[in-house]
Amino acid sequence: MPDWESGRNHCWERWTRNWMGLRDSPGRSGQMMILAKELAYGRRKDVSNPFQWDKVVLNLPGSEHYDPRLPWVFKLRKDGSIASEAFIYVDDNTGNPSPITGPAKNFCRA
Repeated sequence: MPDWESGRNHCWERWTRNWMGLRDSPGRSGQMMILAKELAYGRRKDVSNPFQWDKVVLNLPGSEHYDPRLPWVFKLRKDGSIASEAFIYVDDNTGNPSPITGPAKNFCRA
């Protein structure tokens, strides 16, 4: 260990974003964020999984069964409730704040 690090017992700085022109691009960060999200979702058919879903529903304006109280596209659980979902915005991939939706409060714990 170099002399200038001898008394250091914690991290001084932490990069949270990749900038254009550095080794990895922001596109690569986005790819890894998508992979991490897929792994966090777990098995979608496991009923005990908060992210469990059975089918995707299209609730589009003009369709025969359109319901304006529901989202246009959503995942439906086997029990008939809307499945939990985590949203990550493309602008910075930090997920702060990380909106999470679900059919009940206990499905949306941080």
